[in-house]
Amino acid sequence: MVQNFIMNTDTVKLKHLILCDYSTVGRDGKMSAIGIFDKINIPEGMNSVIQTIFVVGQIIFPPLEEEISSTLAVRIVGPNFIAEETLEGKARKGSKSIHFGIKFDLLEFRDKGEYTLHLFFAGKEITERMGSFFQVR
Repeated sequence: MVQNFIMNTDTVKLKHLILCDYSTVGRDGKMSAIGIFDKINIPEGMNSVIQTIFVVGQIIFPPLEEEISSTLAVRIVGPNFIAEETLEGKARKGSKSIHFGIKFDLLEFRDKGEYTLHLFFAGKEITERMGSFFQVR
């Protein structure tokens, strides 16, 4: 039976976080990221729109005692700006990690400033290794 995810989320850690142009999962179940970058500098003006971006990562936790289902959310926050995408997923008994890929479409950055990523798993923010990824100049 699938249970809603209830665990000590203090034991959940972010292992990888990647921004990329495209992400896919192969037949072998492995996730691939294409066009990887660590920071996006967006010039101020009319062309401050990103058509598509993927946020790809892996979170780790102690081995699961039973199959679970949970929500993972990525939020981009900046001056007068919030965009959020969520992903519902399941993990098998014994799993120690979840890989994820979340797609954002048509992000329009209008104001100068720093834009940060925030990751939420099972309703709790994972703030480790989060920082400024987008900057409008």
